[in-house]
Amino acid sequence: MADPPVDVSVSRDATPSVLAVVVAHHPGEWFDETLESLVTQDYRRLEVLVVDAAGDPALVPRVHAHLPGASVLDAADTEGFSAAADAVLDTDVDPAFLLICHDDVALAPDAVRLLVTEALRSNAGIAGPKLVEWDAPDRLQHVGYVVDRFAAKDDVVEPGELDQEQYDAVADVTAVPSACVLVRTGLFRTLHGFDPQMTFRGEDVDLCWRAQLAGARVLVVPDARVRHREQLPDRTGVDDVRRTRARHQLRTVAITASRPELVLTLPLAFLLTLGEAFVALVTGRIGQVADVLGAWSWNGRRLAQIRRRRRELRSITRARHADLRALQETGSVRINALVRGQIGREGFGRAGQGLASAARTGTVRIAAIGWTLVALFVLFGSRKLLGSGVPAVGDFVAFPGSPGDLWSEWWSGWRDRDLGAPGAGPGGLAITALVGWVLGGAVGLTRTLWVLAPLAVGLVGAWRMLAVTGSRRAQLGSLAAYLIIPLPWAAVATASIPGLYGYAAAPWVLSGLLHVQAASPHRRPHGPWRTLGRGGAGLGIAIGLTVAFAPT
Repeated sequence: MADPPVDVSVSRDATPSVLAVVVAHHPGEWFDETLESLVTQDYRRLEVLVVDAAGDPALVPRVHAHLPGASVLDAADTEGFSAAADAVLDTDVDPAFLLICHDDVALAPDAVRLLVTEALRSNAGIAGPKLVEWDAPDRLQHVGYVVDRFAAKDDVVEPGELDQEQYDAVADVTAVPSACVLVRTGLFRTLHGFDPQMTFRGEDVDLCWRAQLAGARVLVVPDARVRHREQLPDRTGVDDVRRTRARHQLRTVAITASRPELVLTLPLAFLLTLGEAFVALVTGRIGQVADVLGAWSWNGRRLAQIRRRRRELRSITRARHADLRALQETGSVRINALVRGQIGREGFGRAGQGLASAARTGTVRIAAIGWTLVALFVLFGSRKLLGSGVPAVGDFVAFPGSPGDLWSEWWSGWRDRDLGAPGAGPGGLAITALVGWVLGGAVGLTRTLWVLAPLAVGLVGAWRMLAVTGSRRAQLGSLAAYLIIPLPWAAVATASIPGLYGYAAAPWVLSGLLHVQAASPHRRPHGPWRTLGRGGAGLGIAIGLTVAFAPT
């Protein structure tokens, strides 16, 4: 990439100054170790600024007990990590580098020196260390991130993977965690710091993307080691991981993507959201539905901010968007998590491990091969429908010329089947119209999906129905058995929408019944009423959606 847009170069003969900015919010007993790790740094031009994000009166004496020369900045009027870290921009400090840290990290004695040395050698704008587990420093936590086009991040390492120096090469990455990040001060000011609307989670991806568009390199320097607790939900008592990540991922895309990319990426992101919401609905995870769909309304209320930040970013953009895309993960981290049955059970940071790395285990390789064969079988069997379109016969009625006409047909109260008759239009028409709008008015493609999507939904349901067993072979057996049932192919041959959507709903309804009955292995430690409520909600939603598309 090109050099950063501002002159922040430092002579290699001089030792550049570094200001460690530690954002503290009622830290626990571990904070003493955090401060002590800064005391023991072997980098001689290091100063420390602790940002008090909570107005803690006990923080100043605690800091000065370890670092008498450190400064403490009151930022109690800010909300979240990003705004508190940005408070340094309101001061007159002007070091060559800022080392921005959480209050739950402990740096190895040579960490700052190694980060600065590599940043100077490689002319990097941002550099991040290797993060390891706080209580098990031989276990890797993060070694940079790979990120897909939807701003969903994926770890390079496996959860709990042993550190055997297998990732110790310096590398360009899409993003590094904000737990400990070295950034050139001039670059940080040019970018106006973190996005203050991103209180927690996703602010690191947003900052690194904007830095790369401004022409800066983002590196991971694994020789620099930092221990990290990473227990934010336990500290705040609020588990809002899914909600904040969904909001901030969408905001990052809306701000950083070019206009041509937005035309493709936003509709794809919306389809992913609908797919995730559908799976959450039929499995009774109502909170997840609200989180992923609410991300769109949350960002919609902030369109003026997004437009302003896009203008600001456009004025400093020096690199091509294609250069940024070259570093990104292909495909979708969220789809990987969904296929592996992890969305809704844990955060994307753990759930989003790629299928390629997961395929190191034999059972996952078998599952991948099985799904590939199933996909080829379905595509081969549907080749005429995909190539020539779905004929207008039986229940496969012809669609009007545009999604707007489809919406009007649902609203009009007239049914076009056979000779036509008055009657309320099924809710599936409205959903189909919305899908048509998302697909840019491609009514033919929408109609093909209307017929073929139930096949995929039914097969996914058969696969996930036995996910609770933890056995990939059991899931493959369920998938294969459901695939050879002749019902969907007979439904296609006779142009029967009820047959297709009944096939799609059956495994989800059966799974819901098993959850309601708390039958093994579907029994959950939630208590009978919560189990009944979640299972009953999922069961009702599955039946309701089926009736919406196939009311007869």
